[in-house]
Amino acid sequence: MVSKIKVMGCAIFSAACIGAYSHFFDEGAGAALPPEAVTVAAVESVSPEIGYPSLNASSVKAKFSDFQLRLTTAEAKAAEYQSYTAMLELQEDVRGNLQGRENINVKFRREPFSVYMRWEDKDQEALFVDGRNDNRMLVRPTKALAALRRVWRLDPESRMARQNCRYPMTDSGLEKLVMRTREFFKVRDDWAEHVECSVSSDNVAEIDASVFEIHFEKTVSPDFSRSRYFFDEERGLMIGVESYGWTEPGKAGSLVERYVYHSIDTGVDLEDGDFDHENPAYAFVAQ
Repeated sequence: MVSKIKVMGCAIFSAACIGAYSHFFDEGAGAALPPEAVTVAAVESVSPEIGYPSLNASSVKAKFSDFQLRLTTAEAKAAEYQSYTAMLELQEDVRGNLQGRENINVKFRREPFSVYMRWEDKDQEALFVDGRNDNRMLVRPTKALAALRRVWRLDPESRMARQNCRYPMTDSGLEKLVMRTREFFKVRDDWAEHVECSVSSDNVAEIDASVFEIHFEKTVSPDFSRSRYFFDEERGLMIGVESYGWTEPGKAGSLVERYVYHSIDTGVDLEDGDFDHENPAYAFVAQ
């Protein structure tokens, strides 16, 4: 059970070992930054376009049932999009060190699963296409000794690729984030007896969002004391998640992981060239 709980990522978008590749190739870890507080307000109903039930239910069971419905809808909605672009805001605690917040411009394609990333402040790039490049991720570092090699080819699941990140690049994206979240909650069917669940509304990533905050008992969630899940009220997508750890004795702790997708554009039609390392707009190949 504990091993599955670590899959949470929700802690998932999910998403993913994605942001930490810059730290893998950097000589020093990013400075810790305090998470931004998200102001929340009471919510009495949700968007009629999505068709969710009222969220003013008083019982934990009813609110948690609403949350599960949101997850089911969010996974179905994410699966509708063959490709999209976004800006991923990412911050992770890796082995007790809360790394600095990063902004990553991302491109995603569902079939074949493809990811391209460019870090805004480092100009670093990473690329993965299922079935290409021997199923290796290509990484172009820009700092430290690793930059002496122009492009690294790494197994996304390898120890080298994941030594400074929480999830592999192949677990990134809107659909993978909600899938990780649902997988976490599948480990038991009595969550309502071990959690506190509240619902609020807020503007997250310039999107009107419903925010579900779930507080866990440590006996059922040894890694996370609470998690917050952000749902786009208009499109039904889960656009982000942030989770917090524990401090002794059993008190809620500091931020462990935060993944929020900004500026999601689902109207783009991404093609093979957008995930080709020889694309002249990218720098994997010397020009």
